[in-house]
Amino acid sequence: MIPEKYINAYQHFLKEELFLARQYSGQEYARRLAPYYQGMVSHITENPNEYILFNDSNVKYYELEFVEAVEPIRDKLFELAKVNDLPDFLLFIPRIKIEDGYWDRVINLRTAKIVRQLFDEGTGEDFETLRQFKAYDRGSPINRWIKSKNGKNFLFEFQVSEGIRSELIVKKRLYLFDKEFVRQQMQWMSEKIWIHKEITIAFENWEKDKTLWSRIDHIKRKISLKEILDESRPEIKFLRMLEGVGLKGRFIHDENISWQLKYRPDFWFINENLIVEFDEQAHKFRTEEDLQREKIIKKHLPKTYFIRVKEGFENEGLAEILKFLEKNSID
Repeated sequence: MIPEKYINAYQHFLKEELFLARQYSGQEYARRLAPYYQGMVSHITENPNEYILFNDSNVKYYELEFVEAVEPIRDKLFELAKVNDLPDFLLFIPRIKIEDGYWDRVINLRTAKIVRQLFDEGTGEDFETLRQFKAYDRGSPINRWIKSKNGKNFLFEFQVSEGIRSELIVKKRLYLFDKEFVRQQMQWMSEKIWIHKEITIAFENWEKDKTLWSRIDHIKRKISLKEILDESRPEIKFLRMLEGVGLKGRFIHDENISWQLKYRPDFWFINENLIVEFDEQAHKFRTEEDLQREKIIKKHLPKTYFIRVKEGFENEGLAEILKFLEKNSID
């Protein structure tokens, strides 16, 4: 059961919120908003034993933010609420001022149950990917460590030494569900950061034994970097050709499109929706695989155009790219 001061705080919130709605958004908006908040506050007042403090629940703060920000998840929660005869106004109870200098929120026990059901039992690649990530407060030790010089250096060395792909070790926003989610995440998730499990492992290793730094294989790192930027590779030679005709800065090279796709185009002109794949001699044995990758990326980015440049036909490929960019360039 929630304390009496929380009930009083929500009753005060109702009066204040409707007053502000009328003042800044008009009488009609306040009229439409009133039944939602009135139903919520009436239920809290009459059934305090059906509520607990949010921090005492088994629901994470970021999970409610996902539900509020991502339409596919929100729709599924509404479906679960309907099945469980749970009114909509009990799903999103706002964080309010309980007393001067202290803000908090409550959650309905049945809401907590279906939110847990949604995130624990939700099926599909999106939910499976989501479960690989952890949320940390911005002030947490691991986040402070990531921002420190030691943390950044150690993570990079750890990544190369352990053979971990960069997209799994670098702190990064999740790219799930749709592009709108990225914008929403930046807007709503201001109190959390997202960290992959590989960063957690690296941090734990660092805390246990800070001498690991001296035992990391620096030679292996140097070899890997040399392989990436080896000027003798045909792909790197073509990269220099692109830069030589004034395209430097117009594309990204060998970077992942998203967490979800785990796909690294050779050259990606993001503004023009153009992906250029450089096919070295070895690619003649991977034709079917290459076409399948094209289908995957086009499914997620349907307006993307592909140009394949074969080794030995670099000039022809460059001409095709320039022609496409001239036609589709975004100023």
